[in-house]
Amino acid sequence: FLFTTGSGIDTITDFTSGHDRIALDRSVYSSTATVVLEFGNGIPTSKNSTFLYDAASGTVSYDADGSNDGAAVVIATISTGLTPVLGDFIFY
Repeated sequence: FLFTTGSGIDTITDFTSGHDRIALDRSVYSSTATVVLEFGNGIPTSKNSTFLYDAASGTVSYDADGSNDGAAVVIATISTGLTPVLGDFIFY
């Protein structure tokens, strides 16, 4: 699943961790040298580019610098209760 624009929220109904990838286009989505994955309520706790997964809602968000200054941007909804890993998220 490749995200190339900064707008819209995709619903991915058959996402499988370890098999599927959510890829962000580097020309649209910036990143810090370190990228992390966090679970929780959508507020990053690091100062790095952060993918956030809320297991209760299935929401996947992205915060470019982890500061929450511009707030995390919801990019997709996947199934609830999953355990994604950082390798499921890449920049293209």
